[in-house]
Amino acid sequence: MIRFVVLLAVIFSRLAFAAAAQETQTPLLPVDVQVVERVGMFDQSVQIVEGIIRNDGDAAYDTISVFAEVYDSTDALIGEGFGVLTNACGAGLLDAVIFPGESAQFSAPLELFESDAEIDRVEITVSASPSAVNFIPPDDLVPGLRTIFTGEAVMVEFWREEGMLFASGCLRDPFYEWTWYRVNPNQTGYAEIEHPRADRIDPNLLQRRLLLRDELAWENAFIRFAPDGLRFIYQDHVNTMYTAAAGGAAIRALHGRLNSYTLQGIYWLPQGRFLAYHYGAFGDQVIYFTADVDGRLISPSPLQNPPSEIVPGVSADGRRVVIAGDFEEGRGYYLYVVTNGFFEKLFEVEPPGNNYPAPLLLTDIEENLVRRVYFAQRVEDQARLTCFNRDTGELLDMGALPIRLAEDERAWMWVTPEEDQIILAANGQHGGVWSIQRSALPPC
Repeated sequence: MIRFVVLLAVIFSRLAFAAAAQETQTPLLPVDVQVVERVGMFDQSVQIVEGIIRNDGDAAYDTISVFAEVYDSTDALIGEGFGVLTNACGAGLLDAVIFPGESAQFSAPLELFESDAEIDRVEITVSASPSAVNFIPPDDLVPGLRTIFTGEAVMVEFWREEGMLFASGCLRDPFYEWTWYRVNPNQTGYAEIEHPRADRIDPNLLQRRLLLRDELAWENAFIRFAPDGLRFIYQDHVNTMYTAAAGGAAIRALHGRLNSYTLQGIYWLPQGRFLAYHYGAFGDQVIYFTADVDGRLISPSPLQNPPSEIVPGVSADGRRVVIAGDFEEGRGYYLYVVTNGFFEKLFEVEPPGNNYPAPLLLTDIEENLVRRVYFAQRVEDQARLTCFNRDTGELLDMGALPIRLAEDERAWMWVTPEEDQIILAANGQHGGVWSIQRSALPPC
C-alpha cells in the first residue's frame, strides 16, 4: 500500500468552504477540495470533505481510500473522516481504477469531536495500491469525434431557442437538481445555465395537484418537461404514467400496470413525442412505449410490445423502433413498427446490454423509410460504432467509441435536429459528452 499525503488549507467564509492544495510531487493529487454541509439519513447536519483525486503519474492505481484530519486555527486536531471514490450519486466505487491522466471524485464524511469546532484546515491522506489492470486507449476512434465535456453526463436536449443543452449529475435525481449547460453553437465550449423549465417546479404545489401521497412518491415522480413545451410527464406511487401541464393541470393518463417495473429513462423526440423505457437492472429485458406529451398514445402498452435486450432505438415519429433479442428468426436486431406490428430481422449481432446507447434510426425523407441504423456494439470489451445500411444489408464499422461502462453506468446517443452530428453521452467514472461529425464518418 502506497500512501500520499497532501496538506490542504481550508478557509471559511459566510458562503462556503474553499480549499487550496499546497505544492506536491505525489502522483495522486486531491484537487477542488471543499467542505460542504449535507443532510444525513436522520435529518441531521453532516459535514463532508469532497473533491477530485487526479492521477498525475505514469501508473494506474486502485484500492483507493481517503483519510481526512481536521484542524482548527490553533493547529489542534478537532475531527477526522474516512472516505472513498464515489460517483455522482454518492455511491462508493470500491473497484475503481484511476489511470494516468484520469481523475475521480471522492467523499469523506467528517466526525468533529466538538459540535461547535471551527475548521481551519484539512489534511488529506490518499491511500492506494498500484493496479495490475491495463487499459490501452483505442487508436482508431471514430473520425470526426470531439470532446465537449468530461464528467458524469445524464441528459442531452435540443431546444429551438436555447440550442443544445446537457446535464451533469446523479441520474436518479430530479432534472431541476442536475447542473445544466448550454453548448456554444460551434461546440468550442459551454456555459452553466438554469434549465428552461426549472422555474415551473413548485414541489409543494405539484405534489398536492399530482396527488403524490408522500415525499417518497414525489422523489420517484420522474418529472420531465418536453423540450420547447410546457407539458411534462411523470409517474405516481404505483408507477402509472401521466402527462400534465405546467402547474399540474390537465392531467392525462398514459399507461398503468407498471408497478413491477422501474422507469429508467425518457428519450425525447421532435414535437413532444417520446419513448419511455423500463427495466430492473443490468441484463434485464426492457419494456417500452411511445406517446406524446399531450397524452396521445403511439404504441401499444409496454407489456404488449416485444421486449428487448437493449434500450430500443426509435424513429423521430415514434412509430418505429429497433430492438434486440431472441425471436422467431433467431438472435439479432429487429425493426418493429409499433402502429401495425410489422416485424423484420435486420442483422445478427450480439446485443451489448441495456446500458449501452440505443440505436439511431435515420429515415429517407421522401419515402419515410428507415434506411440507416447507427448502433454501438461491444467488440472484445471495446465499444464501437457500426452503421447498418438497410438498402444493401451491409454492416460497416465506423470506429471505436470513447465510452467505458461498468454495469451500473449508462450511455446514450442522439442525432442533432439537422442530422449532421451524432451526440454521445455517458455517466460514470469515464463519463462525458462527445459529438461525431457524420460527414467525417466512412460512407454507409
